[in-house]
Amino acid sequence: APVDIPIRVHVSGLVGNLEGVSETEIQKLFSPFGDIEFIDLQRNPATQKCSGSCYIQYKKAADAREAMQAMNGFSLAGQEIKVELVQATQLTAGLAPGLALPGMGGGAMPGGLLALGGLGGFGATAGLGGFGGLAGLGGLGGLGGQQIAPMAPTTNIRLTNMFNPKSPDIMSDPDFFIDVKEDVKEECEKSGPVHQVWVDQKSSTGQVWVKFATVVAAQAARTSLNGRWFAGQQIMAEFVTDQTWESSVAG
Repeated sequence: APVDIPIRVHVSGLVGNLEGVSETEIQKLFSPFGDIEFIDLQRNPATQKCSGSCYIQYKKAADAREAMQAMNGFSLAGQEIKVELVQATQLTAGLAPGLALPGMGGGAMPGGLLALGGLGGFGATAGLGGFGGLAGLGGLGGLGGQQIAPMAPTTNIRLTNMFNPKSPDIMSDPDFFIDVKEDVKEECEKSGPVHQVWVDQKSSTGQVWVKFATVVAAQAARTSLNGRWFAGQQIMAEFVTDQTWESSVAG
C-alpha cells in the first residue's frame, strides 16, 4: 500500500488584492486541510510583495490533494486562485515520479518551518460543549473546486448554528451569550484581527456575526469554520455585505 508522504502544492493567482498576502495568512487559509511543513511565498525583490504565487508542502499527500480539490478555482478577495500538485518528496514503488518544481530545480525549498497550531476546540463553556474536528469544510468540501463562495468575500461573516436557542442554559446561565461571544472571538482571532462580534440573541438559528479587520482574515475564518461541528450542530459560515451588516447588527 502507498505510504502517505509529504507533497507540495503550487498556489497561483495571488495578484491584485492578494499581492499583500503574508505567509501567516496563507497558513491560516490552508492549514484546515492538514499539517503544513513549510510555505514559500514568492516575492517581488523590489517591492517584497507577493509576485503571484507560493508553494505549500503538506506532511501528507492526502491532505495536499484535499486542499487542491477544495481550493482550486476558489474566489479569494475577488481573485480566483489556482492550486496544483507539483511534487512529492518521495514515492513508493510503482508510482510515477513526481514533477519538478518550476524554476527551483530539485533542491530543497527555502523558507523556515512554520509553527502550525491546530484548530483547537472552543473552551469548555457550560452548555456549549466544544468544537469537534474539522468536518470536511462544508461548502468547500473537495469536489474539484466546484464550490465557490456564494458572493464576493467581505470583512463580515455570519455564523449559523453557534448555539441552540432552545437550550435551557440560556435561562439558567446569565453569562450564556457572553460566553458564546468570547468563545467565537477567541476562535476567529486565530484567522486574524477581529473588530466586532455580535450574538443575535433573538435568532432562531443561533447566529453570531463577526467583522474582521481584513478580507483575507474573514476568508480564512470562513474556510476553517464552515462545515465544522459545534455542540452537535454543523456550522454554516457565509459572507455578508457591509449594507447587510449595518442593517442587521445592533450596537
